[in-house]
Amino acid sequence: MYASRRRGAGPDPVRVQPGLRAGLPGRWRRLLLGQWFTRLRHRRLLLDHLRRGGGDALPILAVNPGIAPADAGRWRYLGYKGGSEPGVIAMSFLAQRQDGDWYALSASWNNPAAPVDEARFVALVTRALNLLAQEAPAR
Repeated sequence: MYASRRRGAGPDPVRVQPGLRAGLPGRWRRLLLGQWFTRLRHRRLLLDHLRRGGGDALPILAVNPGIAPADAGRWRYLGYKGGSEPGVIAMSFLAQRQDGDWYALSASWNNPAAPVDEARFVALVTRALNLLAQEAPAR
């Protein structure tokens, strides 16, 4: 079962590694059309592909940050793609921290028996983004 289709899949952040080979050029269109029924991993790979060569897509993803402006302002860049309908919500972010590190975060919540609590979900994802926005302590 896809992680993005499991009930309560929750945030799944991953640090984007420089030079990560996403292998998406031949499949990225299918991933976009798949909406929230794609694997969370594939969404993150697509975001990394856009980070490395997205051209005009990056400013478009940044038009609507998906979270409150005060929280979005913690990031040097924050791109968002998401959506919802009764029983499902999905949010994916491509984010560049103030220190230059890039992150991708994708989260989904699916409950076919009832509407999901969108406000609660957005609050959880916002909290995860705020934690990621903090600079890592020096080693």
